[in-house]
Amino acid sequence: MIHLLIDGYNLLYALEKGLITSLEDKREELLSRLHDYQTAKNVEMTIVFDSAIAAPLGGNRDCYGNIEIVFTHSKESADDWIKRACREKYRDYVVVTNDREIIAVAESEGCLCLSCEEFRMKLNSIKNPAVENPYLEDKLEDYPLYPRVSTKKKGVAKKLPKRERRKHHQLKNL
Repeated sequence: MIHLLIDGYNLLYALEKGLITSLEDKREELLSRLHDYQTAKNVEMTIVFDSAIAAPLGGNRDCYGNIEIVFTHSKESADDWIKRACREKYRDYVVVTNDREIIAVAESEGCLCLSCEEFRMKLNSIKNPAVENPYLEDKLEDYPLYPRVSTKKKGVAKKLPKRERRKHHQLKNL
C-alpha cells in the first residue's frame, strides 16, 4: 500500500486560493480534501506540520479520519522530521513537497517524490475524474466507452529512464 508523507505547510501554501484567512481553517480545509482523496484512493497518509508551541520531545500526534497528523516539537522542523522518516523507512514513502533539500534526501533513500503541483492535480481529479482521462471528454451517451484508435506514429520509440518508469509504475493508481 502506498504511504504518502506530506509536508503540510508546503502543500497548504501551494493549494491556497480561497478566501479563508485563518490558518486553522486552511488546515481544516486541507485535511478535509486529503481525507476525501484518501477514502477514494485507499492510501495511507502522514502529514507533518511545524509546531510553534513547545511540544513534547517526540512532537504531538493527532488523527483526522485515517490521516496521521504530526506536529513537530519546537526544536525540529517538519523538513527534518520528513528527512529522518525517509532514512528510517527505506523506500516506504511517497513524499509530497516542493522543498529541493527534502526531495534530494528522499530520492537518495529510494523514496518517490511528487511536487505539490503534481499532487494538486491528483487531488483535483477526485472531484472531476474526466480531467484524468481525456477519452471521457468526447464521450457521448450513445457511444461505447472505447478510446479512438489512431495509426498516427509518434516518432522514434524511446524508453523512459529507469527512475521515471519506476515512479510511473508505483504512482499509476495514486
